[in-house]
Amino acid sequence: MKGVRRGELTISYSQFMLMNQDMTPPHVDWTDKDFERGYAEAGGAIIFEALSDYTCEIMVYTQKFVENKED
Repeated sequence: MKGVRRGELTISYSQFMLMNQDMTPPHVDWTDKDFERGYAEAGGAIIFEALSDYTCEIMVYTQKFVENKED
């Protein structure tokens, strides 16, 4: 892993969204299937259902992307 960072994160609206920083956050209408699996996908982002709307501790791992090339 290239870097590890710890910090605090406040969850609002019971969602945690992951996306590239240059993207506009998509509007997400959660389906019954999304609620069952605990996440939704929309416009290149993934949104996880959070357990609560409180501050939580997070750990972020970063590394350079390496494309998997199969021969």
